[in-house]
Amino acid sequence: MRRGSKPSPRWRALVVAGVACVLAPPALAGGSGPEGPSPVGPPPLGDVTAYVAALAALLLPVVAGLLTALAVRRLVRWRRGADSGTTDRCRGFVAGLVLLLAPLVLLLLPPLSMVRVGIWDRLLTGLLSGFGVFVGAHQWPVRIDLRSRIILAVSTLVALLLLEAGARLLLPPAPTFEEPWECRLVLAPWGEYAMEEEACKMLHPEEFPDRMRGRLRGAEGASRRVLHVGDSLVYMTEPGGLTFPEILSRMEPGTAHINAGVPGMGPDYYYALMRSWLERLPVDLVVMHLFIGNDLGDLDDVRTCSDLGPLLEYNGNPASQAVLRHSGVVWGDYLGPPFFASPPPYALRVACGFSVAARNLQKLYYQVAEALLNPFDEAAAWAHLDAILSTASAELVSRGIPLVLVLMPHRPWLTDERYREGDDAIRLGIERIASRLGIRLLVPWEDFRAAVEREGIERWFLDGVEDNHFSTAGHRWMAEWLKLKL
Repeated sequence: MRRGSKPSPRWRALVVAGVACVLAPPALAGGSGPEGPSPVGPPPLGDVTAYVAALAALLLPVVAGLLTALAVRRLVRWRRGADSGTTDRCRGFVAGLVLLLAPLVLLLLPPLSMVRVGIWDRLLTGLLSGFGVFVGAHQWPVRIDLRSRIILAVSTLVALLLLEAGARLLLPPAPTFEEPWECRLVLAPWGEYAMEEEACKMLHPEEFPDRMRGRLRGAEGASRRVLHVGDSLVYMTEPGGLTFPEILSRMEPGTAHINAGVPGMGPDYYYALMRSWLERLPVDLVVMHLFIGNDLGDLDDVRTCSDLGPLLEYNGNPASQAVLRHSGVVWGDYLGPPFFASPPPYALRVACGFSVAARNLQKLYYQVAEALLNPFDEAAAWAHLDAILSTASAELVSRGIPLVLVLMPHRPWLTDERYREGDDAIRLGIERIASRLGIRLLVPWEDFRAAVEREGIERWFLDGVEDNHFSTAGHRWMAEWLKLKL
C-alpha cells in the first residue's frame, strides 16, 4: 500500500471480519442452547476468517500497547514542554517490568476480568499488550539496530518452521479437537469449553427449567417416555443430522425417547442428572449409555458447579449419600475458569487446522491438564462406578422404573487389534458389575463390527482422527438395533 493511500474496501472488510471473529467467533457445531442438538455447519470462509482472527488476536494487543505508549510519551513531552529526545522513555529493569506487566494486571481486574475469556488467552493478551507498551515506552528497544531486529524476526520464523517440520517427521498424528471455525476466544454457552456451565445448569431444572424443557420438546403427549443419559455420543451428530433418540421417537409413535446426553460428562454426572430429572419427569425406562473410551477416566472429574471438586461424595454406601457439592453455577466467576480448566490460547487452537506441531502441543496440554485436575485411580474408579450403578438401580427399582445399560461402540476396538485386549477387559468388568447387580446390559459391539466390515468405518462415524461420534447413518443403525432390544 502506498503511503497516504486509503485502504481498499476489500482490505478494510477483511480486517473488520477478523476483529469481529475475535470478539464473537462462530458457535461450535453440535449444540446451540437449551433446546438441545441443533448442529450447524461452517460459515462461508469460516476457516479463513478464523485464521485472520487468530492473527489479529496476536497482533492487535501489541498494536494497542504501542499506541498507548506513544500517547503517554506525547503527553509526557507536552507536560515537560520538550520537543524531542529520549527523555520521555523509561529506563531501568524495574520500569521495564512495570511496563510489561501493567496491562496484564488490568486484564485481571474488573471490568475486564468479567469478559468470558480463558485464563491463558487473558495472560497472553496481557503480555502481548505489555510487550507493545514496553517497546513503545522503554529505552532499551531503541538500542537494537534494524539488522538485529531482522535477524531476530527471521530466526523466530525459521525456528517455528523447524518445529513444524520436526513434528511432521517425528511425531505420530494427533487429533484435531475442533475445526478452526469452531474455536472461540470469547467463551459462550455451548462453546466447547463453556459447556461445563451448560452441564451444571442441566443438573438444576428448578433454577433453569428451559434446559429440561428444550430436551422434552415433542414428548408432552407421549404415552411412554424413555430417558437416555450419556455423553456426546448420545448428544452429537453431523450438522443437520438426527441422533438415535430422535430417530427412535420417529420409529415408535407414542413413545418419546428423551435425549439427555451432555458432552464431556461421566457416569457420576449421568446418575446426578437422572436423579435430578426424575424428581420432575415421570419416565418408564432409563437407558444409561456407557463409553469405555473415557467414562472411567471422567468419573469424579472436578466440576465448576461442585466447588471444583467431584459431583458426588462417597461416604459409607457411596452414591446413596451423594449430594451436589455446590448448588449454583460458578463457571466464569471473576478470573474465568481455573488454569487447566481453560482452553489453550485461541491462536494455538486455530493453528491446529494446519499445524501438526500445534495439534501435538494441544494434545500435550490436555494430557497435563487431565493429570493435574483429575489424576486417575483405576481401583477407585471401578469402586465408584459399582457404587453409582448399585444406587441408581436401587433408586429406580423403588420407583418401579427399569434400568438398562448400553456399552457404546469404541471406534478403535472395531478396527485395531491393539485396542481389543484393553477394551475387552473393561467390558468384562462392567459385565460383572451388571450381572451382580441384576442390571440388564446391552453390547452392540459385534453386530456393529459386522456392519463396519461390510460397508467400511467411514460410513458410521464423523470425519476426523479417532472421532468416535456417530454420523447420521451410525445413529440410525444404533436406533434400529436398540428398537429390537429395548
